Amino acid sequence: MNNQVINYQIIEDESKLDLPEYIDNPHYVKNKTAGYLLQLIGWVLFILIIFPLITLFLWYFEFKLVKKYIFNDAMYAQLTSLMHIGIGILIFSLLLILWASYNWVRFNNKERRKKSQNTPIDEFAKDFLLTGDDLVKLQQGSNIVLHYDEDGLLEYYDVVK
Repeated sequence: MNNQVINYQIIEDESKLDLPEYIDNPHYVKNKTAGYLLQLIGWVLFILIIFPLITLFLWYFEFKLVKKYIFNDAMYAQLTSLMHIGIGILIFSLLLILWASYNWVRFNNKERRKKSQNTPIDEFAKDFLLTGDDLVKLQQGSNIVLHYDEDGLLEYYDVVK
């Protein structure tokens, strides 16, 4: 296994960077007041149009909720709740079947996974600080007990055949 650290370098010289000229140059921005005025108009329209629409929607929702709990009889409410639960189960079941069908069409008989290559014994032994003979002995054992130190390094092992 290769444990090389990739060496990244941060470019500190701004002349080597590919930056557009208008970044950090406020003299390129003209007519700031028009931009601020447009932003102000947008916020005013948002407050005057969107907020009342949201308020109307919430009032409508609250009216329906109060009407449902005060003026409905218990049996009708139970049947309605049962119907909503059934519709929810049906919708989620259909979505699951649709998703499974899509995956079956897309991945049927198409194996994209590849077997990883075997690690050479000497490299594997080096990673665990073992000799090649020790590794062969460990591979032949049917039951092995590994003992590690506090740093997570292999101290010794027991092989039970």
